[in-house]
Amino acid sequence: MATDSDSDEIIPREGADDQLTGYVNTMFYNAREFLTKQRKHARLFRETAQIFHAGREFLSDRDAGSRPLFFMVAAESAYLAAAYLSAAMVTLETWKPLRGCLESAAYGYYIHLNPERWRPWLECNKTDKAEREIGYEFSFSRICREWLGKNEPKMADRAVELYHEAIQRGAHFNQLGFRSNLTKLNFATRRGKFNVIGGDVASILYSWRKTLEVGHLSLRIFDLVFADKWSPAISGRIYKLQESIRKLPKGAM
Repeated sequence: MATDSDSDEIIPREGADDQLTGYVNTMFYNAREFLTKQRKHARLFRETAQIFHAGREFLSDRDAGSRPLFFMVAAESAYLAAAYLSAAMVTLETWKPLRGCLESAAYGYYIHLNPERWRPWLECNKTDKAEREIGYEFSFSRICREWLGKNEPKMADRAVELYHEAIQRGAHFNQLGFRSNLTKLNFATRRGKFNVIGGDVASILYSWRKTLEVGHLSLRIFDLVFADKWSPAISGRIYKLQESIRKLPKGAM
């Protein structure tokens, strides 16, 4: 793998006369190269998105009033945002929607077990007291520890691990004070040339894998909620996705 990190260009300006257009062009170029050149990762990115879509469509036709379905839609949206950012090499910003994806899955699981808490969650912003109480009740770590962990302890432990890692690597706003997504690193592989925005080769490979792991884990949590409602084929695809992610290379592309 050949790399070139000596560029003095601070903000990407791929084929553009202004910085904003250049930044967007760079993201688009990277995402296109990823989808056409990084075939193993791109295939799994697509498969994860397609499973979210298949589950949502199946439930929309049969259980459109399901409260947990609301959170599944939120998780799907967050995953798609993270997948695009990761494919576009925007490593720092990828972690925020990944955190949101995990939170939405946890909230959906909690509302599935406690449907009477749907209304309080909706009205949590009416008073400061309600906001504090719901904030504690819907704590991600608390839901994993007291609810998900009772039935699926290994899954709960993994969810908390990924959640805390997302916070440490960029999902917490404090991270923006130490890193910038306006730096640029050019690097080339036998599968294409990329312009990394706010990262390096190792962070790109890592964000690709973690995007898939978070998306898959969120689907597993929703499978606990909807396994008796959606097609068994969807559960089967979730299981096969896990095996495919495990086979991904962890080193060079």
